[in-house]
Amino acid sequence: MKKFAYYLILPVLLVLLLCLTLPSTTLAQFTQPILGASLAGLFNAVLSFFWVIATVFAVVCFVISGIMFMTAMGDPNKVKVARNSVIFGAIGVAVAILAFSSVKIVESMF
Repeated sequence: MKKFAYYLILPVLLVLLLCLTLPSTTLAQFTQPILGASLAGLFNAVLSFFWVIATVFAVVCFVISGIMFMTAMGDPNKVKVARNSVIFGAIGVAVAILAFSSVKIVESMF
């Protein structure tokens, strides 16, 4: 029964994850930086691309952490690993936000 639930829940979660992240990546409007006249246009396009990648990575990290919590079934070691995964994911999101905002702050100064 556990394997059946595992094989049923995992694909459903992956499809749900794909449905949640796909619109943000397909509706993102990137400008063509090569045709632009400045290096700043290229930099902004690359930064926007990496922002989308970081967002998708964060969502995947938290979904995997949630799956780890669900499959821990009270085992203290597995719960500890899942908790650490959530903490590291939150730290990663904070670093990504700080990196993106610091670039924007420096960009607005010049």
